Amino acid sequence: MNVEVNNSLRLTVTDVARHDPILVNLDDYGSGRGRVTVTEFSDSWTASWGAMGGSLVDFLTRVDNDYLIGCLAPGLHPVVDDTSSEAALRFVKNEILTRRREGVLSGALARQMRTDAERSSDLRSDCCDYWSGSCLSQLFCDAPHAVDWPVVTNPLYSRMESRLNAVRKALESIPTELLTPLVKTSPDAVRNEFESEYAIEAGLVVAHIGYRYESIETEKAFKAWCHAKKYCHHLPK
Repeated sequence: MNVEVNNSLRLTVTDVARHDPILVNLDDYGSGRGRVTVTEFSDSWTASWGAMGGSLVDFLTRVDNDYLIGCLAPGLHPVVDDTSSEAALRFVKNEILTRRREGVLSGALARQMRTDAERSSDLRSDCCDYWSGSCLSQLFCDAPHAVDWPVVTNPLYSRMESRLNAVRKALESIPTELLTPLVKTSPDAVRNEFESEYAIEAGLVVAHIGYRYESIETEKAFKAWCHAKKYCHHLPK
């Protein structure tokens, strides 16, 4: 059995405009590995990395929102099809006019399509679903789903960006001296720093029980050193 020591940090970010309290759980496993969970009300998003090239906090504050959203919510896109607005109606009417000019549609069919488009409550469905019963299903022939519909900004994506901006700002506002013992210093770094200062060979560490040393004197020295460095969370339980 192997026991892995990790650094955990829990933040609660409040007083963010148009957001409920945002809970952030960060687990830094050291060696560039970590996981973050962001929760707001009943929604939660989690992502993990195996090679961050630094601490979890440093990583989260330097990468951009597009990358983070791709990891936390890969199905969330910056824009979505606008099928219920005037823009969609104008788009369909222009397509009808273009195909009429090209001779693809007859005059009667084009007029019927225009009338159906103006009366439609779901243009995307009427144009893309053959079984909708609307003549609009003939507008884009055999490739209705390949049409570049008008798009609008996805409000859910914008909200996620706002949420992550708040999390990043919160992480950047935490004093370095508080982050150092909790997140920015990995367990491996603590062990290496201690052994370097005291010229202790790494082989003296019993890895499967964390930071407990075989030598009682070394163990005492390690505990005293951790207290002095404010690394008390690394002490063996």
